Formats: sequence, C-alpha cells, structure tokens
Amino acid sequence: MLRLFVSALILLGLISPGAAQTLVGSYFCASEFSAGIDFDITTKKWGSKRFQASSKFILRVSHGRHRIQRALQDETVTDYLATITQMGANFAAPCTTAADHKFVGRESDHAFACQTFYTEYRFNLRTMRFLAGYFGGFVDGKDDGNDTPAMSAGTCTKIE
Repeated sequence: MLRLFVSALILLGLISPGAAQTLVGSYFCASEFSAGIDFDITTKKWGSKRFQASSKFILRVSHGRHRIQRALQDETVTDYLATITQMGANFAAPCTTAADHKFVGRESDHAFACQTFYTEYRFNLRTMRFLAGYFGGFVDGKDDGNDTPAMSAGTCTKIE
C-alpha cells in the first residue's frame, strides 16, 4: 500500500523518485569532538572543559508517512521514525520531536533534529555529520560537578 502511495506521489510530481528512500536506513555514528562546562570542586567555579569524544551509536531511520505541510508554501514532507542505540546497550531509544513520536524530514536538505531522553540531536545525512547536546545541569543550581552540560560533534556512516 505504501509503495502504491509513493508511486502516486512520484507521478503527481510531489516527490522525486530518489527522494522516497534517501534518509531511510541504519547509520553508525561516532563523536569526534566533545566539550562543555564543568564545575571545579577545588575552585568552586564553572569553566569550559574538553571531554573525551567516546560516544558511538546506531541511528535507525524508517518511514512514517508523506504529507503536505501547510505554510507560506505547501511543501511535501515525510514523517520518519528514528531510534538511537548506544554501543553496548540493548535498548533502542526513540528519537523524536518534543511534540510527537516522529520527526519531520525534508528530503531536499537531508537534515533533521530529534531528541532522546536527555540528548538533543541534529543530523544531516547528506554531509553525514551530527551534533549532540546534553543540556542538563548548571541551570539547576547544583554546583557539585555531578551534572555537566556538553556538546559533541561527529560523523555517521550508512551501514544498511
């Protein structure tokens, strides 16, 4: 049924033949850089800090549905489903938008944003780069060094 729907969209010119599957797949992603802020127990001050870039995970993207998004210009977008499985973990965490259990992808730029429980992600699967940010700590006022905001950047490789 989905194949028939996608074929109809192609015939109507709403999507290009190659666009239907561009983001769908599995990707191995690894952080290459990581930095943030950290509380120094000795000086009792927050400061910038480089962290070990050690995050590795599998991003899985599957199709949701195509639809028309109404804005200044009507645009065909695709709702996708995504999960992130950290290396060594047995749990695939849903990576969604704050408002829904999917994310909206535009085939033209191959970019999307989603979040798991505590981490926000920005992916571009054309450039195969990502940003990941953890924004917990600091603003809660707990100056104990146990919860440090951080941002990582890295690359992904399509594996299936």
